[in-house]
Amino acid sequence: MQITHRVYINEGNDVVTAKQLESAILSNGGVKGVRVVSLQSIANSQETTQKIPNISKLNKFEFLSGEKIKVWRAYGIGTGKVIRIEKPSTTEANHKWLSSSFSPGEFKYFTPQTTRKTQSETLTEPAEKNVEPEDMSTDHTSQALFSCPHDGCFRFFQKVGNLGRYLTSKKMY
Repeated sequence: MQITHRVYINEGNDVVTAKQLESAILSNGGVKGVRVVSLQSIANSQETTQKIPNISKLNKFEFLSGEKIKVWRAYGIGTGKVIRIEKPSTTEANHKWLSSSFSPGEFKYFTPQTTRKTQSETLTEPAEKNVEPEDMSTDHTSQALFSCPHDGCFRFFQKVGNLGRYLTSKKMY
């Protein structure tokens, strides 16, 4: 994605805001497998806050049913003080509503490849059941996964050559 940003900037555009970043990602056909979501606020709202007096002196809080909080200055000393929290009326409450737009994504879904048996293979299949297990392991190496033999390494490879390159590379150490 950095390349698309650089190309977009070299064309004389800025990438400072979220909207500009969206247009940078979607420029020149977009980036495959990347989907951009942009959110726009429809309505501004004022958040209402209510202060609890002397809250810095309070140590234990118990939330009761409704809009009540029972507070203590010290744990387990006294009966505590019940503070009532007032909810704003529904006409005064402003909610933040968001709208969003999604860019189209060109996702590729991978499915496991299954090998089709030809008619001659299905006819000779019962004869192969008598073959020793050692012989079968050499025939089906292309379908097996090869794991790294080192302790603590959990990598798997589809080809023996890839495992060999990994073991001889400096990434292993």
